[in-house]
Amino acid sequence: MVAIFPILISSLINRHFDFWFVQNIFLTLIFLLSSYGVIKLLFNYTEGNLSIDDVLKIIVYAIALHNLITALGFIFPNLGTIINSIQNQDENTQVVINSIMEFQSRFIGLGIGSFFTGGIVSSLGLLCSAVLIIKESSKRKALVQMAFFAFVALTGLFIARTTLIGFGLAILYMYTPFVSISSDKLRYFKGAQNRIFLACILVIVLMIPVFYFGIAQLTESSAFVHAFEIFLSDGGSTSSTEHMKSMYIFPDNVKTWLIGDGKFTDDNGYYMETDVGYLRLWFYYGILGSVFFFFQQYYSLSVIRKLADNVLIDKFCLFLALFIFIINFKGIGDINYFLFLILWFYIIKAQQYYRQH
Repeated sequence: MVAIFPILISSLINRHFDFWFVQNIFLTLIFLLSSYGVIKLLFNYTEGNLSIDDVLKIIVYAIALHNLITALGFIFPNLGTIINSIQNQDENTQVVINSIMEFQSRFIGLGIGSFFTGGIVSSLGLLCSAVLIIKESSKRKALVQMAFFAFVALTGLFIARTTLIGFGLAILYMYTPFVSISSDKLRYFKGAQNRIFLACILVIVLMIPVFYFGIAQLTESSAFVHAFEIFLSDGGSTSSTEHMKSMYIFPDNVKTWLIGDGKFTDDNGYYMETDVGYLRLWFYYGILGSVFFFFQQYYSLSVIRKLADNVLIDKFCLFLALFIFIINFKGIGDINYFLFLILWFYIIKAQQYYRQH
């Protein structure tokens, strides 16, 4: 709740009260409490034998299920209409979704599982999947995890191209050395020997749309063009990246840099017509306020790393921190709903250990 103070300071000094972003504070509190409830229930269900692998698998399977539903909603438009009808969207979002469904230009997810945040969710699934692939010593089970990885990567790309960020980081996670921060040693895992199979499975999964639609129909598909535009366009640029470049409008005075203008939205939508994460935060409550926004996420990662004391999770936290840093160059990236699940697992696990010893 301390994060509300920079909002109040900016609002009072600027004499403009735009409390739209205040909801983020209450959502964070809801995520914190609900995540505790979910992890506590899982511990009770497993009689205390819950592992981090179990938590990561549940997250990956849940995201894969979500992406499967979005894919089915795209393939079967009537089902997509039903899925869309049971969701409560604001008027502007609904207009956009209706247009997308009419031209079938991308997959529409459930709740926050669409557009930019949908790409974030898929990216988190890929990073979790990467940990499971490396940890799995059984080739058969590793292949299953690789199949989930490939499926989330493909479907996530059709939801939002932001998935490419998570995909790239997940690949780097698997194919770079594992450094133990505590012992300062390089470590390699037997599970890493299975990584060669990942490329094969990715190719197979990527070929599924080709076999289903055919080359001609697929290349004419708006969804295919949207998902793979970065590979199809000259210079690797996309329409969204070009549009994003026009949104890089920086504060022109010291006051705005420090405490912002107290404005998150205006009559035209986003204040200063920018959707870039860092800029929206800076214009709202400045660099000082932005510190509160990022501190909580990075602090959670720090606590997770210390409690886990594991080279795999060390690197996992590092890549999550890098992910947060990168995605805010596009939009506002808040992954508290994900971090709290991991954080509560390690807190409850630590409490369980101290009680037994």
